[in-house]
Amino acid sequence: MTADAVRTMLEIWHELFEGEEIDEDTDYIAIGGTSLLAVRLRARIRDRFGRDVDLVDIFDRGTPRELAAYTLEAPLWIDEPEDEEAATG
Repeated sequence: MTADAVRTMLEIWHELFEGEEIDEDTDYIAIGGTSLLAVRLRARIRDRFGRDVDLVDIFDRGTPRELAAYTLEAPLWIDEPEDEEAATG
């Protein structure tokens, strides 16, 4: 795990949990993490890391340090373009 990954994860958490004191070992549930917030966190992880984590991983690896380490090992996120034919029917 790199310090940059933890720093990036902390930045994301600070954006989502405005006004909360957060460090590398802050517990997601303890500071009010919800499933809706996990969806937003997942989207930011995809944007910043280019990796795809499952929502359950956010809860299972509930600190910025644990989630950053896991994220570096997660599959790459590939934003596949929507199939135009399928979309138009």
